[in-house]
Amino acid sequence: MTSDEMTHVFRINTVGPLLVTQQLLKHGIIGRPGGGGALVGNVTSKVGSVSDNGSGAGYAYRASKSALNIVNKSLSVDLAPRGVLCALLHPGWVRTRMTGGQGLIDADESAAGLIRAMQGEFGDVNGRWWDYKGDE
Repeated sequence: MTSDEMTHVFRINTVGPLLVTQQLLKHGIIGRPGGGGALVGNVTSKVGSVSDNGSGAGYAYRASKSALNIVNKSLSVDLAPRGVLCALLHPGWVRTRMTGGQGLIDADESAAGLIRAMQGEFGDVNGRWWDYKGDE
């Protein structure tokens, strides 16, 4: 692991979602007075959990997702008065190129569950962490 590798992963997984949210606010796409509500859904991962880390390794990815979790929590507090809800969404271990096709679920199943989470079918979304099955 190098500093450049760690910084690269942080820029994608932590800084990127924050900057996108800031730009959506800046341009009035979300959080506009009288503009109705909005939902920011940030894709996180269970591997960002401190208490669930029993296997170690994955330093940059784990740390970047853990940092995203706290960024999202702060956004959920700061933006709630503007009608913007912020949720953390864990897609599960999906069969993709990232998992070498070795995931446990297909992308369609994951996406359907995450949509249900964003629609509030599993409970309140603001500042909360939901996986595709509705587990928190």
